Amino acid sequence: MKSRALALTTAGIVAATAVAASPVSAGSAAWALPDSPDSPDSTSVRVAARPTTSYAPVGAVTTDGLVTEMVRVGDELVARGYFTRIGRYVGAGLAVDATTGQRRPFPQLSDRMVSVAVPDGSGGFYAGGYFDKADAVRRDNLVHVLADGTVDPDFDIRVDGYVYALALTGSTLHVGGDFDRVNSQRRANLAAVDVTTGTVTAFAHRSAVVSELAAAPAAGDRPARLYVSDGGLVALDPATGALDTTFVPAVPRRPKYEIAVAGDRVLLGYNGVVALDADGAVDPGFATGGIGPRGDVQDEAVSSLTVDGDRLLVGGRFSTLGGGTGPLAAYDLATGDPDTAFAPAFSRGARVHDVAVVDDRLWVGGRFSSAGGRSAGNVAAIDAATGARLRVDEPVVDDTVNAVDVSGDTLAVGGQFAIVDPLAADGYARLDATTLEPVAAGRSNRPAFAELLVDAGVIHAVLRGGVTALAPRSGAVLPARSHRLPGLVAAAVGGGRLVVVQDTTPGHVFGTNVISVFSTRTGERLSRGTLRLPGYVTDVRLLGSTAVVSGSFKRVRPNGQQADLAVLKWSVRQKRVIGSFDPFLNGAVYDISDSGPLLVAGTFRAATYGTGNDEVHRGIARLDPKYGTASSEFGGAGTVRGSFDTVFLPFSPSLVGLSAGTSYTNPRTRYLDAATAVPRPDPTGGFGVDSREFVRLPGGRVAYVTVGTLDSFGTGGRTLIASTTL
Repeated sequence: MKSRALALTTAGIVAATAVAASPVSAGSAAWALPDSPDSPDSTSVRVAARPTTSYAPVGAVTTDGLVTEMVRVGDELVARGYFTRIGRYVGAGLAVDATTGQRRPFPQLSDRMVSVAVPDGSGGFYAGGYFDKADAVRRDNLVHVLADGTVDPDFDIRVDGYVYALALTGSTLHVGGDFDRVNSQRRANLAAVDVTTGTVTAFAHRSAVVSELAAAPAAGDRPARLYVSDGGLVALDPATGALDTTFVPAVPRRPKYEIAVAGDRVLLGYNGVVALDADGAVDPGFATGGIGPRGDVQDEAVSSLTVDGDRLLVGGRFSTLGGGTGPLAAYDLATGDPDTAFAPAFSRGARVHDVAVVDDRLWVGGRFSSAGGRSAGNVAAIDAATGARLRVDEPVVDDTVNAVDVSGDTLAVGGQFAIVDPLAADGYARLDATTLEPVAAGRSNRPAFAELLVDAGVIHAVLRGGVTALAPRSGAVLPARSHRLPGLVAAAVGGGRLVVVQDTTPGHVFGTNVISVFSTRTGERLSRGTLRLPGYVTDVRLLGSTAVVSGSFKRVRPNGQQADLAVLKWSVRQKRVIGSFDPFLNGAVYDISDSGPLLVAGTFRAATYGTGNDEVHRGIARLDPKYGTASSEFGGAGTVRGSFDTVFLPFSPSLVGLSAGTSYTNPRTRYLDAATAVPRPDPTGGFGVDSREFVRLPGGRVAYVTVGTLDSFGTGGRTLIASTTL
């Protein structure tokens, strides 16, 4: 990001917020509705649009917030912004060994949400949520992951909205959520798929959002059923979807119920737990321990019900419930009495969204920072009998876990996260310039920087009010080399010098500007001079012993002609404008290239105007560094057209980048041939369209920051850091 963005950066970042929704559960998992943060009315929320996210390239790094600047310092990159976690991008799901916790292969799901995962009976999983890709293959909100961690190429069921719940009975996969169509067929909120043929069956759908499903095999006189929470509770024929009228639940309508099946009973959780018999009548003997619904327990406090032998495990966001201590408690499955020997300890305010039983241990997913007195990252393995934390290699993820389920010896973990084993940061992180691996974090010392410049081994953070020198390894301020500069509008570094431009007449469009030069090694002021051409400054770059300054300036040519000047050269030694440098551009210049050819971008449409030999240059031109004349071979008629505020140059000897975005979160970068300015394909495979920061790396590679393709319900947005070879 360049100097013109000094006035735009903070506002753009503040505006770049995302709706954060608190999760509630679906199936055996938790889900989130973006329009309702606490207790959503699942009957009123409709989601029409499909995801617009994109998968990440192999080896990409992401954060849980915006990266606003990135620079290279030696063999490292420094990233600065609004983030607290940074690490390798994994997407919204992962798999681990159910015994050891060690990572196993799992497809990269686009950064949205996995709500639910169920075993397929062959060591793999069906996973549903809100995503559009799995390992770069299009999969709309539902995917089948095979036992080897790859995407099933033959299972391509496309759901046009959220998938909240799944239930597999034989070869039929029941899919519930907030959607209208499945494989383009009308199937509102509930559908059934034959997993052997991949066809959508003629299963009756529902008029309201389906948040939970539980399959119950036939038991005694009761037929097989599919229990459905859709703003109430109904039992359906699992083959046809027809309503089972013999089941009349004696419970009020609720936005959603958690459901578990135990023998001929169905257990419901919301602000307590009740047990219903096969006819729907309440089992009065179950609630003797006080686990039943109570007015002093918040609605939807229960977000997970799991049957473990003769116990019922209840997870949620409660602190106490029926003698059990939350957010995870165990109760006698017959009576509802609490199991006081089971006492897991989680961080204050923790939420448990799902539990998977694996022999004598429980895998717990939710939102918590500690378990059993030790730090945790939303996933923990605990002893099934006591709740004590186990010593296993648990994954740490950066956001909410909605689903944990086991298939064979593999545990699937899904949620609203994108990073596994993140590095904690305070808006400042260092990455290896070769591998992009985050190596350390520091503390961000300013609320916002508009630009980071590197010289003499020091980072110079540019703000409108001055330039702050930072130690690259820690981000600590270096006071002796920092400068308070009221009215600062542009800055550049190079060769041991810092050149800055200050507007000394604020409020005047064509005011007076002062150019100063400091030593980047000592902080000493080396020179100071007044630019005696009224105007405004947008950018400055050092070119040998001169400074190239862009903007718009009023002047009189030697022949007495009144003229505007969009780019000028300033002699650092003589402290004056070099008159022989005279670009004829008929509009303002907003940005100058960082290095290489002298390229400028702005709102101009022609060069050498007024000479009778005008050349068409629509927004970008290559200037002769001595006289400023525009090259007729670059940016002429028939090439790129537009007004640009940023030019990234050069990526390679043959490639140029331009941005026309005025918001940091919507830059819309375009790429041009460096010799002719003819449009060229995006070298990043599409990610660079939303990129704003580019840094050269060793080996002919470029690192870039993508700010527009990734999102997460649980954060204020994500930023992708990746690299490409040019």
